[in-house]
Amino acid sequence: MSYSTDDLGHQECAAPSLCCFFLRVVSLRHTIIPIFLGVILLVAAGTKTYDLITSSFPEMPLHIPQWLWGWLLAFELLLGSWLIFPWHPHLVRTVALITFGGFLVSALFLALSGVSSCACFGTFKVNPWTTTFLDLCAMVALWFWRPNSDFLGAAPKVLLPTAFVACFLALGLTFSSVAQTPKSTSLLTPLTPEIDLGTVASGSSSNFEFSLRNLGSRRVLLGPVQTSCPCLRVILARAVVDPSEDLEGNATLDLNGEPEFVGNLAIQVRGLTTTGQDAFRMQIRARVKHEIHDQSR
Repeated sequence: MSYSTDDLGHQECAAPSLCCFFLRVVSLRHTIIPIFLGVILLVAAGTKTYDLITSSFPEMPLHIPQWLWGWLLAFELLLGSWLIFPWHPHLVRTVALITFGGFLVSALFLALSGVSSCACFGTFKVNPWTTTFLDLCAMVALWFWRPNSDFLGAAPKVLLPTAFVACFLALGLTFSSVAQTPKSTSLLTPLTPEIDLGTVASGSSSNFEFSLRNLGSRRVLLGPVQTSCPCLRVILARAVVDPSEDLEGNATLDLNGEPEFVGNLAIQVRGLTTTGQDAFRMQIRARVKHEIHDQSR
């Protein structure tokens, strides 16, 4: 009589103890793989959910609408839960393979585009090359995962899929609605909330101006201005803005500190009041490329 690896892992083994240990580890991989990948998906979805709730949802490098990110976030949460509690494990294996395949293509595209973070874990920055490697490892692990039982096989055949669909719709509608809801309580309104500098040469310096308007009914006392990149320096014309007044600002993008950098920049600018309240938020975009010199003779 021949036994599969899984059968040997659950029977008493007459071979040496080291061999028994190895067989049990091989058998356990069928349980460890889905749980490990499910936890990774839940952690990624959890960090983005926190960012979504706290209004610090990062700019997505693929420029996907935020309402669609809400649905993708709901899918990520459900797929992570599905891997940990694998109802119809062969089906979840196929869905997970397709999903991580899509993640792999997206991460590789971002890595080749020179993006500094894929936003896979929200505002926690992870290099796209790192996520490309992780997605590839996940696909290899799923390929070698051979489900041998239906964890929830005794559950009603209609109840579980209905519950999954209902949870997906509820989470998707909730997250997409929250993602599109303006959460900013800024006191000043940028006349141009997003400034695109276009293509700039690596190692160069660019200077530009912007305007803020106080649409409120009270005076705003400005404090420090924070930027997500030290390469951007912002100077405001004054620190007091009365109601209905405009405030001029000047910003300098200085890339001399990292002359070899090329890629896309999406710099967040946050101005604070003297009490630490949000005064304004805006975003600066630029595409950094090596300067092309004319080599004609």
